[in-house]
Amino acid sequence: MEQYLIDPQQTQLQTTVISSTATTVQFAATIIYPGGGGQPLDSAVIVQGNHRYQVLAAERTATGIRYTLDRPLAEPSLPVTQIIAGAVRTRNTRYHTLLHLIAGLAAREYGCVVTSNQILSDHARIELQFPTHAAKLAFPLADFTATVSAAITANHSVSARIVDRDALQNEQEEVRTLVSLIPAAVNQVRLVKITGVDEEACAGTHVASTRQIGAITLKAKSKGPLKLRLQAVLTDSANAD
Repeated sequence: MEQYLIDPQQTQLQTTVISSTATTVQFAATIIYPGGGGQPLDSAVIVQGNHRYQVLAAERTATGIRYTLDRPLAEPSLPVTQIIAGAVRTRNTRYHTLLHLIAGLAAREYGCVVTSNQILSDHARIELQFPTHAAKLAFPLADFTATVSAAITANHSVSARIVDRDALQNEQEEVRTLVSLIPAAVNQVRLVKITGVDEEACAGTHVASTRQIGAITLKAKSKGPLKLRLQAVLTDSANAD
């Protein structure tokens, strides 16, 4: 069970190991975000008795998420406790929601599509592709920053739902996700919705409302005739609602 999707604020979880091979393990449940969608792997450790193991990497497989540890578990048959760095998770969760908000508003206001995004330790980046070179040149960064900030202050709720892949075909006008871009093996899709702004497929962690993102700044850099890279920085602590 991917517990981080249910409660992104949970920082500790006791669980069991269902399989292990050398330094890789798979757990019955997990709060450790494995990385994806531009959001990095959580900073996490596994505690078992007096032993602490650093989580180095993660990989999604057909049977679940396999984590790579810094050394083999001493007793794979015994329960373990997963502990993640809460401050890092909170920062990444705020940034991930901010990237959704930027993408949705840029699509709605300027017809942009997102070509890449990434959350780093001190900022997040998102690349927007405009429909024309003229549209890119006319993009008003200050006005757009104000629009994003207003949406944050408006405190739109953020929620998630699971839909069948086939059902997603019928929601293309409302959901900003192309079914063709979702791997063929994925039969159920998790949609994250910012009420009144955006809805798209995502398996990352998110805040419960936009006000929890907090204050931001945006900078822009040209990445070609049609693309702009926006650098987003969180400039204060999140508001708790």
